[in-house]
Amino acid sequence: MGPMSRLGFIVPRTRLRLGLVGAVLLLGIFTPVKADTNPGGPGNLSQAEQQLAQAQGQAAGADTALAASLSTLGAAQAHLGEINAQVAALDSKIATQSAAITQLQAQEGVDRTLLRNYVLQSYSQGQTGTLDYLLSGSSLTDMLNRQADLKAFAAAGAQLADRVTAEQLQAQQALASLKTQRSQVAVLQAQAAASEQVVAGQEAQVAAADSAAHAGVQANRGTVDAILTAQQIAAQPPSPKGGVVFPPVSGSSFTIDTNLTVPSGLSASEINQFLSGTAMAGLGGAFISAEQQYHVSARYFVAHAILESAWGSSQLAQGKHNLFGYGADDANPYGDAVTFASFADCINFVAHQVSVYYLTPGGAFYHGPTLRGMNVDYASDPNWATKIAAIANDIP
Repeated sequence: MGPMSRLGFIVPRTRLRLGLVGAVLLLGIFTPVKADTNPGGPGNLSQAEQQLAQAQGQAAGADTALAASLSTLGAAQAHLGEINAQVAALDSKIATQSAAITQLQAQEGVDRTLLRNYVLQSYSQGQTGTLDYLLSGSSLTDMLNRQADLKAFAAAGAQLADRVTAEQLQAQQALASLKTQRSQVAVLQAQAAASEQVVAGQEAQVAAADSAAHAGVQANRGTVDAILTAQQIAAQPPSPKGGVVFPPVSGSSFTIDTNLTVPSGLSASEINQFLSGTAMAGLGGAFISAEQQYHVSARYFVAHAILESAWGSSQLAQGKHNLFGYGADDANPYGDAVTFASFADCINFVAHQVSVYYLTPGGAFYHGPTLRGMNVDYASDPNWATKIAAIANDIP
């Protein structure tokens, strides 16, 4: 049996999740470990392990710094919300004040009309008219009553004049207050606009730091892996085909040198949760069954299926239940690809093939039970192993 041909599919970015991330403070911290691939040189196993610990420490620092940056960003966004709330409250107050001023100005107009009519009436009669009015009384009592009426009329005019003056003053004060409040709104709106710029800048800065720190951690991990692998490869005998055997390298994270025959530690429910909402939903039991029967790590195998089938949405997956591009070639990919009765059948069959031919010593394409070893004959893409390891690392 020759090497299994395959098709590569791009994994939807919306489904990928970052592992260890960086932050603003780490932009100047990362110093990637320099590789020494000479097994007899300074890059010995002990030194490589120290470098790996250093890289992991930097990753932990990245997470801490990013958390601090996100906290600062949250505070800025909260302040922006407070400013917007103040602006809304002032806008409401200004609207109420404007309505009151309009009503006050209308009342002042009415009172001005009354006062004008009073003045016109008073001066149209003149002093003589007033005296004639008093003397024309039929009796002294009538004359006194008419004098009291004139005094009351004069007092009402004075009160009306005072009210117009008070209304003018009140309107002026209200207008001044309104102008002040509008100035406050303008200042707050300017602050809000500036805060939005600050928040946008912080978001961009955190995103850039996250990307840079993550890349730095991956670079350190890759370099350390290369040192460990180079030292162990030198001591390995060639495979029966004359190729190199890539031995597995243990570690806390999943890498291209992780032993694919070791149980993943995942449960069917955990896998189902990770695959929920995709075309591969509900296949956790099939992956765990394949792991138990053929000793193929479910973490690796799930990531392999995701990469090859775009989360089960590829044409081969939908048309032939083929999650791994098994049998497909560049000349006639869909036509030559194997058709399976179900996704579960595909998982069971391909797990057996991978176990026998790629992960078992003496297998036709065995170069070590690792993704690095599989990449020799399984895939023409030199980055195939790295892509699967990245997905596998994101499975909780």
